[in-house]
Amino acid sequence: MGEVTATTPLVGTCPRCKARVLEVRWDYELDLVVGKPRLDLTVLSLEQITACIITGRDLWQLHEHAGRKVTSHRSRWWPRAPMDGTVHAEHKCGTVWPGPNVVLAEPQPPAPVVTEPPF
Repeated sequence: MGEVTATTPLVGTCPRCKARVLEVRWDYELDLVVGKPRLDLTVLSLEQITACIITGRDLWQLHEHAGRKVTSHRSRWWPRAPMDGTVHAEHKCGTVWPGPNVVLAEPQPPAPVVTEPPF
């Protein structure tokens, strides 16, 4: 993954439906965030992206920039060309998308348990 900073998105919980969501803390393209957008963790397929566009659901791009994960709101003007990363829909309580969930960090092995002092 990359370095975790104050602008890195975090996995959290929707306060209303208690679903696991991705909390956006910064929009890389606009350099700001209005409100507290929450995204579904599911990585969307092209068909699901098309359904979101047709129904007017906001989409976000999770991509890497300078070694860290960043989020950018997708619009008709950005991105102009395909780019690396994953696309996520803004969270709406009760919606379940079929597909894999995003993994932000590799699981870390548990720290060894020390039973004796090292001296």
